[in-house]
Amino acid sequence: MAGLKSPHRLLLSSAALLVGAPAAACTLLHARALRRARRLLAREQRAAAELQEALAALRLLSDASAVLSQSLELPDLFTPVAQLAVPQLADWCAVELAREPGTLERVALVRAQGGACEPLLGAHALRPGDGVSRVMEGGRARIEADCDLLLRELAADAAQLEVLRGLGARCAMVVPLRAHEHTFGVLVFAATRAELQYGQAQLRLAEDLAWRCALALDNARLYREAQEAIRARDEFLSIASHELKTPLTSLQLHLQSLRQGAAAPERLGAKVEALQRQSRRLAALTDQLLDLSRIRLGRLDLNLEWVDLAALAREVAARFAEEAERQGGRVSVEAPGALVGSWDRLRLEQVLTNLLSNALKYGAGKPVRVRVREEAGAVQLAVEDRGIGIDAAAQARIFERFERAVSARHFGGLGLGLYIVREIIEAHAGQVAVRSTPGEGATFTVTLPRRPAAGPGQEAGAEALEPAADALN
Repeated sequence: MAGLKSPHRLLLSSAALLVGAPAAACTLLHARALRRARRLLAREQRAAAELQEALAALRLLSDASAVLSQSLELPDLFTPVAQLAVPQLADWCAVELAREPGTLERVALVRAQGGACEPLLGAHALRPGDGVSRVMEGGRARIEADCDLLLRELAADAAQLEVLRGLGARCAMVVPLRAHEHTFGVLVFAATRAELQYGQAQLRLAEDLAWRCALALDNARLYREAQEAIRARDEFLSIASHELKTPLTSLQLHLQSLRQGAAAPERLGAKVEALQRQSRRLAALTDQLLDLSRIRLGRLDLNLEWVDLAALAREVAARFAEEAERQGGRVSVEAPGALVGSWDRLRLEQVLTNLLSNALKYGAGKPVRVRVREEAGAVQLAVEDRGIGIDAAAQARIFERFERAVSARHFGGLGLGLYIVREIIEAHAGQVAVRSTPGEGATFTVTLPRRPAAGPGQEAGAEALEPAADALN
């Protein structure tokens, strides 16, 4: 029968199929298992690589924390911290700290190739609107693609720019040094190798490192402030004890002289006057201490009433006439007429007393002038002397607690007078400023709105009053 296979040949063909089918199935299963094994191996390799990266990041952060905890003299520690970031996180790393406004100082720069970096250290300008400025102002890190623009921002001059370009930078990260609402500068991480890519993982690690650096800077700042506060407190206690002891000793000597009857009758008046003068001095010192306590507790209350500041200035100046004459000078008042506002009379009297007392103390026996005038809808009071003056560095701090422009040994005082003046004026929503040239005297200027906004410690009802007739006279 043509076209039909013999039974023998059919049998052989069927047997071949039966033998080949399992082999093909095994091959298919083996291929699938091999692909699955390769996927699992790749997954494990990625997991292992990620684990190694995580461990390396943890070691970097741990080592940085250990370095930063060694000392509060942080400028010496930033180079070791930058060395930890190179080459794991950057091919070169720079630490830029904010100094005076508009200036950054590069305190450390480390590169993978090694070599001297001192020519790249130092201050450079921080220009508003630049990428580095935006990072500092916004407090958010950024990956910088235009590295040449970044290098121009970091360079102090053209020569330094060429050196920075010589370091190379394919991509970079700029990360703020920010902790507890304080921004201390930036860290700059730059990559030159193609295999070093910057993504979100690298940015998070850089932010963690920068946060630890910023926290160390903040701790150092707080430590310095605490040390300064302790120093100021100790100095204040020493000065206060001396200042309080001086009038007490004088009072005791005068009282002892009176008790022994050693003073002639015609000198009794002078003795009593000296007693009164030392009593007033002691009372003034006590009042300053009480005011310091009230200010610290937020209890500097204002009792507002309508006050003629020109008349008050003449009244207070008259009290200093005798003291000015003893020093060979005089106190004059210039005022165009009544200048009335809603203020606390006793507190403004205290301001005038403190300013005139300072002017006579440091005025070298020369005339002191008080000027009261209207200025842009407000009232301006100026106390001017021609004495020793105040240098620029001292002008920035003389309104702080326990501060003075000159040595307490030569001029005395608690260092509270101008601080209390500032607090009183600011409680009236006003301002106080000083203008001075050493050797030519000083002018303290107070500017007061006629009706300060009612605050927590003010009598709001006084705002609604109209000037009383006696205040205008």
